[in-house]
Amino acid sequence: MRLLAKSRYLPLLLVLTGGVAQAEDIRQREYLTGDWSGTREQWEEQGVEFEAIYTAEAWRNARGGIKQANVFLDNLDVTFTLDAEKLFGWNGGTFFLYFLRTHGGSPSENVGDTQAISNIDAPDTAKLYEAWYEQRFGAEGNSSVLFGLYDLNSEFDVIPSAGLFILSSHGIGPDFSQSGKNGPSIFPATALGLRLSTPLSKQGYLMAGVWDGVAGDPDDPHGTQVIIDTHDGLLMSLEAGLIIENENDDERPDAKLALGHWRYSSEFPDLLDTDGLGNPVERKGNRGYYVLGEYAVSREAGDSKQGLSLFGRIGTANDDINPIARYQGLGLVYTGALPGRDADRLGLAIGRIENGEDYRRALGLDARETHMEFTYRAQILPWLAVQPDIQYVVNPGTDSALENALVLGVRIEAAL
Repeated sequence: MRLLAKSRYLPLLLVLTGGVAQAEDIRQREYLTGDWSGTREQWEEQGVEFEAIYTAEAWRNARGGIKQANVFLDNLDVTFTLDAEKLFGWNGGTFFLYFLRTHGGSPSENVGDTQAISNIDAPDTAKLYEAWYEQRFGAEGNSSVLFGLYDLNSEFDVIPSAGLFILSSHGIGPDFSQSGKNGPSIFPATALGLRLSTPLSKQGYLMAGVWDGVAGDPDDPHGTQVIIDTHDGLLMSLEAGLIIENENDDERPDAKLALGHWRYSSEFPDLLDTDGLGNPVERKGNRGYYVLGEYAVSREAGDSKQGLSLFGRIGTANDDINPIARYQGLGLVYTGALPGRDADRLGLAIGRIENGEDYRRALGLDARETHMEFTYRAQILPWLAVQPDIQYVVNPGTDSALENALVLGVRIEAAL
């Protein structure tokens, strides 16, 4: 595994796998390091769930873009979910801690694209990424309030099937992710937030959230930065939707439809208009809307987890303030496409951004950038997945001086 050989985490993995006696075959383990002689199960019974995921990627920009070059990047996600009822007797409470280590280069630096080839592309750092408390309430405990350092994209603007893809735009729409002075509260920088969630019906839901308007520190991407400044303003988001779940498949719903809105309370510089001194005009109204949907077209008779899902998303943003005015995404995912490979997933997706008129006029850029991604995630072992990925970028960075780019990559993901 050449990817792992480049990683600074390899010595740790060798210690964990070699130093802990395991009764079960490594090929049958749910995690690479096993159950730690029953310790994991004991923790869960006492109310502590631990998860560690290591992800490594290698990319080559084979043609077009800025330059032909290779790049390696990886990250380590470590989370603790604490059941407050089991631990402290607080009915309906959950604590969540998420530690993140990012490392490596940026494939988009070679391509020059706007949408970001990899959704783990981030500056080298180690940080406490999320730390929040959620309290459930109501007759069935299906309403909740959450407060703390919180990634809004863990719940807002999420399409379950689109999570297969590595292109960042299929995780959260670029119309939303571009917003703010340092992005909204998403990977790799989060902000303090307060979120309320409540059902509208048996299948409907409503979520509302408010966050510090500036996530992290725009001048320092390293470590955990929580800065409270009244000039930051607030980011507010609202999402209403309908989810028709499938009782035999907790990863692929029968259908999902959602409508979302976001806006900032603070002012932002206009991209084109200036005052008498030549300074950008400060404007309110930094906002946007999105609509997303997913539908399970088919489920195989012998295993409902296998089959085809389609998804789509449209988003807009105020283009007086934001470079990207519109985004459209569309994709399909087939689980179990090959005989005998029931857990493997095959996917094809397209994401297109459209620049606003002011941004095009200010920088002399073209209107659109289009990403096409073809990917196959092979579940080699219960704890190990390998995902070859091909992306073709039309008009990278909406810059006509750059040729269309062909990018080849592979992702390895291991549950530790």
